[in-house]
Amino acid sequence: MFERSAKNNVQRQCNPPVPAELTLDDGRILKGKFHIPGTRPIFEVLNGSGLFLDFEQHSGERELIAKSSIRAIKLISVPTASKLSATNLEHCTFDPHKILGLQKGATSQQIREAYLNLSKIYHPDRYAGSSLPQEVLEYLNTVSSRINTAFEALKEPECTNQPQQRPTPIHADPIYTSKRPI
Repeated sequence: MFERSAKNNVQRQCNPPVPAELTLDDGRILKGKFHIPGTRPIFEVLNGSGLFLDFEQHSGERELIAKSSIRAIKLISVPTASKLSATNLEHCTFDPHKILGLQKGATSQQIREAYLNLSKIYHPDRYAGSSLPQEVLEYLNTVSSRINTAFEALKEPECTNQPQQRPTPIHADPIYTSKRPI
């Protein structure tokens, strides 16, 4: 009896949270991850009879969100390198701060710098001409995708309420003018 209970607890711990971006009725956008029971898929939880969802923002703040207050859910697909990380449970979850090597609460400037540094190291074009094994190239592409996804999750949304300023047209003098009277 205790073994079965212990086995179920291990399954719950290994079940990765589901990364998502929520848009709420009040216009707020929350980026983070759903924590769902180990035996149920996310779509079953979303369409189930429960009234609240367990959601943790990337800042670490965990809250229960009423399903009725959610306007849209965008599930974020985070690629995994299954061949190289089959025994490593570190890749089981998606933590954008950990991927970029940052502490929670990092400034937008720190996030941008970490993203640029890691992008320079892991960008696929850097290794395109080398003769690396296919598994290594797949891993580098996966890491690059994870870095891009982590940056997208942490960067602050652009404010769309401000009207965009158009550049003022420059009026140039005519190139050719006729001396002949009209």
